[in-house]
Amino acid sequence: MKPAILVVDMVRDNFHDEDHLPITAQARAMIPALNRLLRAARSRGAPVILACDSFLEGDFIFQGKMKAHSLRGTPGAEVLEDLDQAPEDIFLPKRRFSAFFKTDLDMTLRLRGVDTVAVTGIATHFCVLTTALDAVFERSAAGVPGTGTLATMEREGVLCLVAPDGTAQWLSPRPGAFDSVRALDGAWLEHALANLDHRVAYQHGVDHVVDAVTSGGAVAAVLIRPVSVAEIERTAREGALMPPKSTFFTPKLRTGLVIRSLV
Repeated sequence: MKPAILVVDMVRDNFHDEDHLPITAQARAMIPALNRLLRAARSRGAPVILACDSFLEGDFIFQGKMKAHSLRGTPGAEVLEDLDQAPEDIFLPKRRFSAFFKTDLDMTLRLRGVDTVAVTGIATHFCVLTTALDAVFERSAAGVPGTGTLATMEREGVLCLVAPDGTAQWLSPRPGAFDSVRALDGAWLEHALANLDHRVAYQHGVDHVVDAVTSGGAVAAVLIRPVSVAEIERTAREGALMPPKSTFFTPKLRTGLVIRSLV
């Protein structure tokens, strides 16, 4: 295994106390532990990559409620001075949430023979999450989830990520990303999120899932495909365990006491 540490968005503009950002205090609290991790990684020869927001004025990301920040060439886009840095660290500017989106991160990892990425930094439910997913999936636009979504997922062998605005993206497994993982969507998702601080809830029905995300009840959702009968049979024969809720189905059979007259 050849790991790398990917630190996301630990830049000055995310640490202005006067902005009263809810993430600032929590982010400051993690710096001592993060510095220990970075020093340990370097001592073992693991690359440290600092992926930092580096926006341009007028970027589409500022067309909504988000204020302009971390503008390229300004002090606010520089790595926080409290973060332990070394000359050999790799600085990676990015203009989107994910550190993989239209950057050379994938090529950088391949050049160094990296096969395992530990993602840290801020914030878990946006930039860290999308970066972790992009480490093992390739994303492409899927429009608005609907009645035909599951059929496309089955046909193309993909998962589906639902964003807070109700739009979706296909998640196509990267070659080799899940070679050591069972071919189950739930197992793939567990693998992708293994080292992130997260809470997963399970919900049946595309409409209910989209409502949960667009209403703010969840920061994102991933639609997964049903498990095949053959896979359930194989799991039983091998004495293995299925991922949580992977055998969930509807409609449910009625349960309870049944009394049948014999006369």
